[in-house]
Formats: sequence, C-alpha cells, structure tokens
Amino acid sequence: MEGCRKYRETLLLDVYGELGARETADWNHHLEKCPGCREERRKMLRFLGRIKERTLVPELSPEKGSALSWAITRKLSSQKSKLPWWARLVPFSGRAFAAVAAGCCVVVLSGWLALKWFDAPFYGRSPSDKIELSRKEFEVISNLELLEELETLSKLVHVIDHKKAMSGSPQI
Repeated sequence: MEGCRKYRETLLLDVYGELGARETADWNHHLEKCPGCREERRKMLRFLGRIKERTLVPELSPEKGSALSWAITRKLSSQKSKLPWWARLVPFSGRAFAAVAAGCCVVVLSGWLALKWFDAPFYGRSPSDKIELSRKEFEVISNLELLEELETLSKLVHVIDHKKAMSGSPQI
C-alpha cells in the first residue's frame, strides 16, 4: 500500500461501502494487480468485523421507548406553548405571513391606482353630460323600426321576383 497512496481514500470508501459504481470498477481492477492493496483491504475488513462483533448495541425496551416518546412529545408541546399567542394563531412562519400581507397590499394598491388613473366610460361623467347627435343621426335612430320593416319588404320582393322568373310567367 506504500506505493498506492492515491488509493488510500478509495480503500476507506470501499470498506465502508460508500464507493460509487464507476470507482468500484476502477478499484477492483487495481486490486487484481496490486497485492499490497488487497492485503490492506483484507486487514481493514477483518478489523472492522472485530469491532462490530465486540461492540454491543443496547436494545431499547418497549417501556423505555414509550417513556422516551412521551418525554419528547411533552417537551415539544411545552416549547410550543411558550410561543406568543399571535404565533400560535398563524400556522406558518412570520416571513411567509409578511410576504402574504405585502402581496395583499400590492393587489389593493394596484386596484386603487387602476381606478384612479384609467378613466373608465362610466366614471367622471355627470348626468348633465349629454351626447350630441346630429339631426340626421337622430332621425335614423327614431325611425329604426321603419327601416327594419323596409328591409324585410325588400327581401320579400326579391324572393317573389325570383320565383316569378323561375316559373316563366311574364313580367308586368
């Protein structure tokens, strides 16, 4: 392993099982050629195996697990009750609340400015403002029904003339 200092980190990653797929292929290729690295890897695996065998992991009994869970829940609920009343009412953080409030202000302000700056046809006119119509326009509007009837009569005459021309009867 003395000649393979660049593989020292790769050896540690391999022993702990954290080596990527590409690096694993390169590492296995190197292990085939280098007896020093193979021996060092074997020693490391044996050493870690002995450590795992001799280290006892204490088991957590159901009673202790339940007591620990209850203690954590009680601690979290006591921390939650220490919050001021307004923070308990708002389900999200203060920054999010500030962002929502700022967005609402922007919407209200833009609506107010839109009403003020854009003069809509129904704003700013008093009932005394009258639309000026010429005499000819006024006559057309007042005789609109008569004009519609004349248009209907014109269509009727056209249909009748067309039927007479098709039937071959002489025209007068």
